[in-house]
This record gives sequence, C-alpha cells and structure tokens, in this order.
Amino acid sequence: MEEKKLKEFKDTVFLQNLTNLLWEYMLAFLEAKEAQVYMCKEMDKFKQIQEKEKARSKACMTADVGRSLLELSDHIVRIKNAASKSQNIQVIIEGMEMVSTELEKALISLSLEKISPIGELFDPHLHELGGMLSMPEVEENRIIEVVRDGFKCGEQWIRHPLVVVNQHKK
Repeated sequence: MEEKKLKEFKDTVFLQNLTNLLWEYMLAFLEAKEAQVYMCKEMDKFKQIQEKEKARSKACMTADVGRSLLELSDHIVRIKNAASKSQNIQVIIEGMEMVSTELEKALISLSLEKISPIGELFDPHLHELGGMLSMPEVEENRIIEVVRDGFKCGEQWIRHPLVVVNQHKK
C-alpha cells in the first residue's frame, strides 16, 4: 500500500511540476507575443518617420532644383535685355557663358557627374553614336568629339554621351 501511495505522490509531484512548467511557458509565450506587438508598432512608427523624411528630402531637392532653375531663368532674361539694348553679339556670347557656368554649378550641387569621354574607345553600352569621321592619325573607334555630354548620378546613368567616333575608311 505504501508503494502505491509513494507512486501516487510521485505522480502528483510530477503533474504539479509539469503544470508549473506549462505555466512558465505560457507566461513566456505571452511576453513574447507582447514584445512582438510592441516591435510591430515600433516598425510602423519607423516606417512613418522614414516616409516623412523621404517626402522632406524630395521637397528639399525640388526646392534646390527650383532655385537653380530660377537663377538660370533670371540670367537668360538679363541676357535678353542686355542684347536687345546693345545689339552686340559679344554680350549674348558672354551671357551664354555665364548661364553655362551657372548650369554647371547647379548640376554639381545635385551630385551629377559630367561624362565627356574624348579619347576613349567607343562602347555602345556607355556611349550613343552621333556620327563618324575619318582621321588616319587617330586609332579606329576612338571618340574624337562629344556632341552632347553624358551625366551620371553615382552609378546611375542620367544620360549617355552622344559622341563622334573615328572610323578609318576602307
């Protein structure tokens, strides 16, 4: 009989320990679930902050571009006014050089890199063919003139350069 009571006692202790362990796991699960809900809310807040920052950055970039374009527009108006008063072609040339300089500054401020590949070998993946000339003293397929500069922003091409390539006549 004592063996039976001992076995019942051991079974009771085992069940009690198992119940305690299940409760601990259940509490840990609930805490993990609460942590997951908290993390989801934090991620949503982070996404909202990120979207606001993206919109703010876009607005700043638009304002910077707008400022540069307005300045260029003002220069063009000044050129037009000066040219109409003086009737001197030199005024127009100087004004256009000034606009060109300002435009270069604006492009640099936007982190655009000007690509002018004179002397490089023509690569149809990097250059747009704008014509061919024959210059016997220059290696074949070398770029001898840039008709229109190319531009990159980091690794992304904005526009490939339009080039004239040396092609020996056969």
